[in-house]
Order: sequence, then structure tokens, then C-alpha cells
Amino acid sequence: MGVFNKKSENGCPDKEIFIRAFLEDISLEEREKLVDHVLSCPKCKIIFDVIRQLSIELLVRSKDLGEKELLPAEIKQFRKVAR
Repeated sequence: MGVFNKKSENGCPDKEIFIRAFLEDISLEEREKLVDHVLSCPKCKIIFDVIRQLSIELLVRSKDLGEKELLPAEIKQFRKVAR
């Protein structure tokens, strides 16, 4: 899978690439191309910054949240919603 969307007029990467980059699921070459593009494209820089900020917030929040055991009624409700 290529980093950049061939159909895009401005050669911007697919949105999936941004997510894969933050999940560290792209090669070093793809990462370098993405960074080079983000440095030169204001639209993609905004997307990159938003995803970066979101990933930081999720990391901080995950450290603040301890594990909680669900009550039987909560488990029942969760299963109902999941269906």
C-alpha cells in the first residue's frame, strides 16, 4: 500500500496513513515521506497535529485510569449494547 493517494490533486497521503503512522504500522521510508509532506502541506499539518494531540491525550488518560471491575448489571447492559 502506498503512502500517497494517487487520486488526490495535491498528492496528499490517505487519512489511513496518518493513523498507521501513529500506530507505528508503516515503514521508515513511508514515515519519512509522510513527514516531508506534512512539513510542506498546511492541510496535512493540521491533520497531523490533531492526531498527535489526540494520541497524547489518550496516552495520558490511559495512565490515569485504573482497571475497574464491572458489576453484574453493568456487564448485562454492556452485552445488550454490544449486540
